Amino acid sequence: MIKALLFDMDGLLVDTEPLLCKSVIQTLEKQGIKLTEDNYYSHWTRDGKTILDFIKEKNVRIDVDKYTKDKEDRYLEALDKSLNLMPGAIEKIDE
Repeated sequence: MIKALLFDMDGLLVDTEPLLCKSVIQTLEKQGIKLTEDNYYSHWTRDGKTILDFIKEKNVRIDVDKYTKDKEDRYLEALDKSLNLMPGAIEKIDE
């Protein structure tokens, strides 16, 4: 029997989006592509597009496998070091 269900849209319990943004920017920069936070939030967050969309729209060459691995490594490291709970998260979970 299910006694509880935990559901987290980004920013509800923890704010991971800035960490993912930084990981994407740093990973693309490593491959020689400049991306601003505004570009990231517009493309990935507001428009819901992917790296494949980005490659097609910007007509850039990216090693997608290397990008994916590097981004995930950076993101997991950032989660480990910098993840912060949103105000009231513990209280909401206890509730």
